[in-house]
Amino acid sequence: MKAIRFDRYGAAEVLRLAEVPVPGEDEGEVLVRVRAAGLNAADLHILNGVPYVMRPFQLGMRPRVGGVGSDFAGQVEAVGRGVTAVKPGDEVYGRVDQRGILPAMGAVAEYVRVSADSVRLRPAGLSAVEAAAVPLAGATALQAMRDVREGQRVLVNGAAGGVGSFAVQIAKARGAWVTGVCGRDKVAMVRSLGADEVVDRAAEDATRLRPGFHLVLDNGGDHSPSAWRQVLLPGATYLASFGRRQDVWLGPLGRLLRMMALNLVVNQRLAPLVAKPSGADLDALTRLIEDGHVRPAVDRVFPLADTPAAVAHLAGGTARGKVVVAVEEG
Repeated sequence: MKAIRFDRYGAAEVLRLAEVPVPGEDEGEVLVRVRAAGLNAADLHILNGVPYVMRPFQLGMRPRVGGVGSDFAGQVEAVGRGVTAVKPGDEVYGRVDQRGILPAMGAVAEYVRVSADSVRLRPAGLSAVEAAAVPLAGATALQAMRDVREGQRVLVNGAAGGVGSFAVQIAKARGAWVTGVCGRDKVAMVRSLGADEVVDRAAEDATRLRPGFHLVLDNGGDHSPSAWRQVLLPGATYLASFGRRQDVWLGPLGRLLRMMALNLVVNQRLAPLVAKPSGADLDALTRLIEDGHVRPAVDRVFPLADTPAAVAHLAGGTARGKVVVAVEEG
């Protein structure tokens, strides 16, 4: 089968289209013929090997062969013993199984082998391309908005990105008043997602808005947690998803340490946001999509052979929503 692989850290140019064996399913596993695969910021971090402190936990100081993409949509090719939730021929979506603290990669390939709990039937009304844009970014946003209640005020920084575009819609579905912060060229897109207020970061500093937010989800990292505290109510929460690259050696560790210190002396909660894989979250996302509350925002679709261009486009930071690779033509 064809798959995108790399054997050294770097930018998009280290990616290559390789021929590799088709994986075989085992007990409790599903073999999926991939139609489309979604890209995320995590792909860039692992491909670049940053922060350097994480390399021993990723692919090693000098990487073994790695792949890109954790999200996929496709058709079940075969199932292992004990699998009853899906059957060959079913159209499904999901995530490559995660082992350890970092998202697993390798969905940009013609086939993937995953545990049965990592896939769900594709939501009604979604194409394979749209479904492949959902799992990681959608689950991250869902977990960020888990405690949002009707009438609360939520600010999403980086509202036009993969996680941000889902967060705006999920917060609205929960009855919140949502302020989205984004670049000038993305204001209309964020409004179309349902944001009640959109701040053009080039024209206004969102950390100077009137205080009153119950939750700030920071996907941008362009201001410090201390700055964002100014818009939070007492007892409110700041969540940092660290969507942008931090220090190449230590990554977000410096910010994490500052947040831990601030938590000892302030009356707000400052915390990192790291999505945990969950089949239940895929169920919840499916319901939100099929009920009409959430629709994935897909920026561009690239063919499999152009995956390096897709990764470069994602790295450029101009995407509105998700970047997807169409693994299967047509």
